Amino acid sequence: MDVATSAKCRKCMAFLRGWSIMHAWLLS
Repeated sequence: MDVATSAKCRKCMAFLRGWSIMHAWLLS
């Protein structure tokens, strides 16, 4: 895996984690 793909994956994972936390907070 090259650096660009790795950075994109990390950004995507951070986004998904933040979205899931926000979604859980909205539902609580």
